Amino acid sequence: MLPKFALTLCASALCAPALAQAPDEGLDLNAGTVRLLGNGELRLLDVSVRLGSWTLSSRTARRQRGVLLFEDQVTLAPPDGPVKVHCTVAEAKLERGRLTVSAAQPQLVGVQREGHNVRLVGERLSVVFAGDEPHVTVFAALESGADASAALPRVDLSWSAGKLALRPEGLTAETPASADPAPAPVADTPLARALTWLAEHQSRDGRWSSDGWQAGCGRGRGLERCRGEGQERGDARYDVGLTGLALLAFARGGHTSSAGVYSSNVRRAVQWLQKQQLADGSLGFEGGHGESVYNHALAAQALCELYGAGDAALRASAESAIDFVVASQNPGLGWKYGIRRGRNDTSVTGFMVHALLAGRAAGIRIPDEALAGARTWFLRATDKAGTVGYESPGGGSSYLAQNDGKFESLPTMTAVSLASRIRTGDTLQAEGIAPGAKQLVANLPSWDDPRRRNFYYWYYGTEAARELGGPTWAKWRDTLTAALAPHQRAGGCADGSWDPAGEWCLAGGRVYATALNALTLRLAQEK
Repeated sequence: MLPKFALTLCASALCAPALAQAPDEGLDLNAGTVRLLGNGELRLLDVSVRLGSWTLSSRTARRQRGVLLFEDQVTLAPPDGPVKVHCTVAEAKLERGRLTVSAAQPQLVGVQREGHNVRLVGERLSVVFAGDEPHVTVFAALESGADASAALPRVDLSWSAGKLALRPEGLTAETPASADPAPAPVADTPLARALTWLAEHQSRDGRWSSDGWQAGCGRGRGLERCRGEGQERGDARYDVGLTGLALLAFARGGHTSSAGVYSSNVRRAVQWLQKQQLADGSLGFEGGHGESVYNHALAAQALCELYGAGDAALRASAESAIDFVVASQNPGLGWKYGIRRGRNDTSVTGFMVHALLAGRAAGIRIPDEALAGARTWFLRATDKAGTVGYESPGGGSSYLAQNDGKFESLPTMTAVSLASRIRTGDTLQAEGIAPGAKQLVANLPSWDDPRRRNFYYWYYGTEAARELGGPTWAKWRDTLTAALAPHQRAGGCADGSWDPAGEWCLAGGRVYATALNALTLRLAQEK
């Protein structure tokens, strides 16, 4: 049996021996990391495939016997075209330039033209790409309540405005004499409910305000302001990062500037973010406020994920943001506050690594040495027991000075390191991984103890445990779901949000708690 190892794959590496079994014709493939498993199968993480003018992206895929099989959420999008397809696939493969995707229940087929948006949820979806453009086939009940299991004819997606109708020549629209089409109902999932709350509490200028979001409470519905346990308002200095965090929640829910029920919310937020970007590519970073580097990391990640999902107009902003990430790294190591200040910390390094991974998934060139340097720092910060410190091996975690003594110390930096190392290529057998995993299992999420509520730790712990898999993932996933799901607020203006009752909510308030917990719970509940 071959040993497990990892290598980096980029477009120029298609002729590498491991991939030369059946080269794909006309294929431009990028992957964050590739792992060779014992059976000769390749597992790819953060995959981006360009077919003609179209881009297909997925978090995970595997390659076996010359066929690339996608296993996770798939986004298929042109640079500027009207069709966006987002689905969790039942089966997908790419073989010699021919792409086929099928889904039992596609989450979203979004069609946008002339400023209008339509959400279509089908019973079955098929996409075939064998030339310059894909052919999208939807078997669905639309408006009529027809039995979707019947063999409906193949239809193309075309839309202008008004009511959707299924016809032999394709999916077209009937435009009423007045009124815009009503938005389709939003699915009743934790993420969808959180997005509704976020959309209702977005500031008029497009941002999500750490300390001014309550201006949106009620929205003319006569509801009282959101109230609950914890620190409702955060620190206005982090509005750029908070807006990036909220945008990540919308992006992973299938909403971009041009697709999805909340496309207008995303578009306004993106426009506000772009106004904050400086000539050096930075977003919300102020030299005199070192912690503002988190603003840039989150905003850069959001711009990259939206660009990768089909918002082609964001390319320049995303690339410039990534350039700033690379330029601010300490050579051969990680990041801290400022630009190449010589000191490193695990928290900032983890955030910057995730921005780079989002950039790579979107097709932006990321220097291999940037990720290699980050792994060097993570390992340097790990002690013999697998504990990863903030600035030194086993040297404690990051914390807010105002919260000193109010919360128990948790292995947050260990979770950040594990998630980042595995996603950038380290194997599960690498030094420090197994003992670090034991620390996660020994510190499972719990809402019952207020001193152990740390949503930052829960998010990265969820990502790390998912990458670790096996019993670690099963135990963490079940405990995390039990901790978060019952505490999402139901009813009133706060419906869909989480009370800002954890560590770090002092900086981000209810918006931070809602966006981050929605992302965490979605990650835990994904297949």
